[in-house]
Amino acid sequence: MRLFLFLRLHAFFIHSYPGAVLGFLFITGLSAKLYKILHTLSMVFFRNAVETETLLMYKEKTP
Repeated sequence: MRLFLFLRLHAFFIHSYPGAVLGFLFITGLSAKLYKILHTLSMVFFRNAVETETLLMYKEKTP
């Protein structure tokens, strides 16, 4: 009985380890993609904000 339990636990850990690694890679891949998307959006947002601020400052200076 103990041998059977040991073999079942052994099989569980052997088969769950690759699943855990693949799951970890999937999650880290998603987080990397999310980071790239958010970085791109923030760059576009800040570029537009700076251009708008510059345009407003230029309009204030012109008579």
